[in-house]
Amino acid sequence: MEKTKFGIQGLDKAFEGGIPTGNLVLISGGAGTGKSTLCLQFLLNGATLFGEKALYISTEQSSEELYKQASSFGWDLVKLEEKNLLKILFFDITRGANFLAEVDVVIKEFQPKRVIIDSMTTLTDALIIGGMGNQSDFSLVQVIEKVSPIPRTEQIIFTN
Repeated sequence: MEKTKFGIQGLDKAFEGGIPTGNLVLISGGAGTGKSTLCLQFLLNGATLFGEKALYISTEQSSEELYKQASSFGWDLVKLEEKNLLKILFFDITRGANFLAEVDVVIKEFQPKRVIIDSMTTLTDALIIGGMGNQSDFSLVQVIEKVSPIPRTEQIIFTN
């Protein structure tokens, strides 16, 4: 089975070489527990250690905020963007644009190997509040199919 490494020695060891390629992983935890930092490091390591294109889709932090967060660890996201190894897409849920259409265009054009959506909670909350338009136009399954076009045959269950 092909695995995607985190590029973090302890995690790669714990996961026996990484996560199975093509899998979706939900990182869950309270505010300030390091979810975004772990995701940034996963993308950064993919780009710098393995030459894999990485896409960070943020629904909460702007590019500038992510640059600042990354720089506190000595990570240069701008340099990776200039090398076309990283793309940061800030999706402002308040403007009511079509998330799926935007993600579809970026993925087709950029063709990333690693994708992070931070955060699904904000995205789904926007749907509930009505900021995304018609509920029938948006679902978690649709997002997953856009981000990872590998056919899904099992139910996906998320608990929080």
